[in-house]
Amino acid sequence: MRFALAFGSSAVTLGALVMAASFLTRQSEHVRMIAASCGIGTVILGAASAVFGMQRVLSDDRCIVVRTDGLVSQVNGSETFMAWDSIASIRLDPGVGAIVVERRGEYAELRMEGGTFRGWTSATLAAELDGMRRKASFGMLRA
Repeated sequence: MRFALAFGSSAVTLGALVMAASFLTRQSEHVRMIAASCGIGTVILGAASAVFGMQRVLSDDRCIVVRTDGLVSQVNGSETFMAWDSIASIRLDPGVGAIVVERRGEYAELRMEGGTFRGWTSATLAAELDGMRRKASFGMLRA
C-alpha cells in the first residue's frame, strides 16, 4: 500500500512542479509547452498508478481476528467463527504456504492462503496463532 501511495503522490508532485517551473521561467514558447505537456502526463500517470495500485492492494479481502473466545476468519465476505476449544492445532502447510486450522470433531480443516498479514509471514503468524490457542486452553488470553 505504501508503494502505491508513495509512487502516485511523488509523480503528481513532480508533474505539478514541472508545470509550475515551465510557466515561471523565461523559456521559449515551444519549451514551455513541452514541459507543461510532460507535467500533465506525469500528474495523470501518478493519479492513475495510485488508483490502480490501491485497487490491487484492497482487492485482497481477508482478515484473521483473534478474540478471547475464539478465532474469526473473514475471506472474501464469508466469515467463519471457531471457538478455541474446537481448534486442535494451527500449523503451516509448507508446500503452499497456507495456514491450516485443524478442528476437532466433524468439522473440516480451514485453510487460509499464504502471503503476508500486515508484515507477518504465514509461518510466523501460524506459530503465533498456535501459541494463542495454547494460552486460550489455559485461560491466559487477556480481554
